[in-house]
Amino acid sequence: MKVFALLWSLTWAIVGVSAYDLYGGYERIIYYNAYRMDWGKSGGDAKRMTIGSGCSNGGKPCDLLDFVKYINHDGKLPVLDMKNAPAGWDPLNMKADHVDWAAKALRDSGSTGIYEPNKIYKGVSRNDVDGLFRKVGEFISGAQAANGVPPNSVQCAQAAVKVWANLRTWAQGLAFMKHLEGLYPGAGRLETVDKEVGKTGDKVQTIDLTKSMAKIKAQPNMADYKYNRDFKQFAADDPGHAEKVNLARDAKAAITGEC
Repeated sequence: MKVFALLWSLTWAIVGVSAYDLYGGYERIIYYNAYRMDWGKSGGDAKRMTIGSGCSNGGKPCDLLDFVKYINHDGKLPVLDMKNAPAGWDPLNMKADHVDWAAKALRDSGSTGIYEPNKIYKGVSRNDVDGLFRKVGEFISGAQAANGVPPNSVQCAQAAVKVWANLRTWAQGLAFMKHLEGLYPGAGRLETVDKEVGKTGDKVQTIDLTKSMAKIKAQPNMADYKYNRDFKQFAADDPGHAEKVNLARDAKAAITGEC
């Protein structure tokens, strides 16, 4: 079976992969920030809230950990390893320079598995991760404009945004590798490479495209396989990928009032 015939359906099928691992930490921080903006806008009135309306703490907003517990499918409160916590860490009032640490700590606590989009944004279906991100990004961009915050005021957030965008792409690459291993078992285990992300020096694994495709191409009857073209089509994600990266940029800019 030709790989390119499956690429688009596979791309949509793995959109939810962005909920996992380190990228899952970043996405939860985006959602939490939007929740706090909506809380402030509505005065904590659940009937007027669009984001995380079911998460409250005795008339006060949930902190990051309570919010993650609320949206996660397993409903467990994250227990973070505080040994290397940054000075002044506060899950209720997170600073921009704590984002990388918080994303990694959420990952290490096992709290970046499946979440439920319908709990995050009112009206989004339970499995619509892609639609959820668009909605939340649009909300944050609109809230920034209403408050007179320039969309390009993102200097303190751009590094984190670049990390998030790269992680999303690398997650797709790893899923693509697993898919290829299933299609071409004769090539054996394909090659991976570690990518460094964020200020923490943490690394994530993705496909080593050059070495992996060389293994596949070396198999009989594979000389005419247009693997570079097919992978580029796959890695493009979907027509809205650039839009989502821009929305992520605006979301990161509003993590604190410092941007």
